[in-house]
Amino acid sequence: MKTIPNNLWKSYSSEAKEELVINYLPLVKYVVDRLPVSLLPQISKEDLISSGVIGLLKAIDSFDPSKGVKFKTYAIPRIKGAIMDELRRLDWIPRSLRKKTGLLEESYSRLEKKLGRAPTDQELSQELNISEDDLRKLYIQMSNFSWLSLDEELGEEEKNLLEKIPSH
Repeated sequence: MKTIPNNLWKSYSSEAKEELVINYLPLVKYVVDRLPVSLLPQISKEDLISSGVIGLLKAIDSFDPSKGVKFKTYAIPRIKGAIMDELRRLDWIPRSLRKKTGLLEESYSRLEKKLGRAPTDQELSQELNISEDDLRKLYIQMSNFSWLSLDEELGEEEKNLLEKIPSH
């Protein structure tokens, strides 16, 4: 990224804004590349970059170089915030279920390491301090929110679900 003269920030012309966006686009990619990959696996990197560009545009519009802060320092939280806002908007799994799923995964891993094998449902339910019936209900809730990719390869056939759907 090259150094941007202060008068470019103050010109408010579409050409100046375009130059700023082009110059700071690598900053958006930088932020996207540092996000946890598993946030929402069904969201493409390009979609995240698009959301980040929205944050970049807002940062450009509201940046005041007279405050003595580097634009990069100012923009990164806004870019990340715009991306996270979009991820929250697209995430239709209830937050409570996400939390329960996280606790289940942590407990499963902890027990697996401790026991040297996969834990039983009884052991998991005791670890989570819930009944086995509630654990089964949690499994059902989790399965209702599973994503299935039509592009993902299926086994050794190297075909995906989209290729298996008959065309008429």
